[in-house]
Amino acid sequence: MELRVLGLVDAMAIDEARYTRGLSCPPSRQLWADYFSRSGNRGWGAYLNDELIGTIFLQPDPRHPTHVLLRGLWVDETHRGNGYGHALVSHALDFADAECYRMVKLWVSELNPSAVSLYRELDFVPTG
Repeated sequence: MELRVLGLVDAMAIDEARYTRGLSCPPSRQLWADYFSRSGNRGWGAYLNDELIGTIFLQPDPRHPTHVLLRGLWVDETHRGNGYGHALVSHALDFADAECYRMVKLWVSELNPSAVSLYRELDFVPTG
């Protein structure tokens, strides 16, 4: 697996990868353009044999300049359970640490036990 920095063109490929598999409302090109134009927003893709199989994004928290929001963790269902989600989150955490963020925040549904387990393995703790 190779991790690559994502940009606008890559984001459109993300939509194709995610939303041709049954999701009905892909984000628009303008939404992605807005995301990547904001200072500090970052995204990475996991590629296996040049196929996009996962994503993760970091966005500075507008209310707390030393905090960052972890967003958009996605691993293609055919590649889940192989450590790619763990690698994506670990990479984002390493980046946040290198950029001197003091806290990484995320939201995850308790209805997604695999994600909850992954985040707990990486020392995230529930806060509310």
